[in-house]
Amino acid sequence: MSRLDLLAGPNGAGKTTLFRRVIGPLRPGLPFVNADVIAAQRWPEDPEGNSYAAARIADATRRQLIEARLDFATETVFSPSAARSGTRPAVPAQLLVSPSA
Repeated sequence: MSRLDLLAGPNGAGKTTLFRRVIGPLRPGLPFVNADVIAAQRWPEDPEGNSYAAARIADATRRQLIEARLDFATETVFSPSAARSGTRPAVPAQLLVSPSA
């Protein structure tokens, strides 16, 4: 069974830091799907201005990883819409959802 490490918490709670300092070193090579990181990498001159585009890319990436039944980690502020779009596909794909934060 594949595993989804879900880092949930409000903005500024340290979800990315938790991944970089704890989860990433424990699971080298584990993909981390994070819209803020995507925006900073793709649009370093204006990551905030491209946050919606980055969120769409993150959503598509999560769906691809779920369909492929690959392990990955992702972060969310766990708003109702984020919960529906980001984690619901994991249930029928039989991913073990591991809340990490």
